[in-house]
Amino acid sequence: MAGSTMREQSKQALRNVITALEAAGASRENVTRLGIYMVQGQDVREGFAAAQEVWGMHATAITGFFVAGLARPDALVEIEATAAL
Repeated sequence: MAGSTMREQSKQALRNVITALEAAGASRENVTRLGIYMVQGQDVREGFAAAQEVWGMHATAITGFFVAGLARPDALVEIEATAAL
């Protein structure tokens, strides 16, 4: 787990998405949608600030979900991406 804050975990999760895209021969420009699952009570603004740093201002549809918890008790955010290759 990369950090204990929403911001730290969001940055790492987005880096992981970028790494997976690159492994598939794709980039952020191929992503048509991000699904962001956040543990209830987290500040979405922290995640958005992290996204601006790592993801940049790419035109990507984003759906945010607040959930009671994630599979790992220490996880605050999980991000999935849909890409068109």
